[in-house]
Amino acid sequence: MDSNPAAHVRPPAHRVIRSRLKFETWQAMRMLSQSGPQRWVESMLLLALITGQRRSDLAKMKFDDIVTAEDGHQYLRVEQAKKAGKPIGARIEIPLALRLEAIGLTLADVVEHCRSSARPGPTLLRKIGGGPIEESSLSVRFHETIVAVEGESAYGRYQWPSLHEVRSLSARLYKAEGKDPQRLLGHMHHEMTDLYLNDRGLSAGEWQRVAASAQVPAEI
Repeated sequence: MDSNPAAHVRPPAHRVIRSRLKFETWQAMRMLSQSGPQRWVESMLLLALITGQRRSDLAKMKFDDIVTAEDGHQYLRVEQAKKAGKPIGARIEIPLALRLEAIGLTLADVVEHCRSSARPGPTLLRKIGGGPIEESSLSVRFHETIVAVEGESAYGRYQWPSLHEVRSLSARLYKAEGKDPQRLLGHMHHEMTDLYLNDRGLSAGEWQRVAASAQVPAEI
């Protein structure tokens, strides 16, 4: 065929109804998890926020993934499970010196928190006995924690922020601190990063301050 007969058809609009996660909600969830029986829940919240990675990548992060490079600095290597049509997922090295000012911690601090949250084991996120944690358990504990913080009627059925929304929150926090999170998220194109930076109306009523001089954000 010389042409696509469906080329003139307008695709149906897709409206995302899942709400973005607020930083204040994340903070309340962290505080609640500190008094809970499973200390790895706080480690999960911290690790997800400071690395900006997906659930599948959080679950498989290992202490052996931390390497010392030729520059003398330590990095956490992440080969993302999502391949997006490529033979392998994006490969990124996150410096342990990376600091998120919003929580006043570096990745090295979070790694140490993970190390002390359970008995020794290969993965950063572990059960109290040291064994790895299933991906589904990460989501379940996240949802239980946010419901405990916000109340069961805070969102509609499909509107609850999920663990994946910490990825967007991470991107937005780094952006607010003058860093470009594209490389951290593992995106090839900035258009995809922009989707995560969109807060879906959270800041619609806030005043947007204009900088006196143009600043180019540092890429992480």
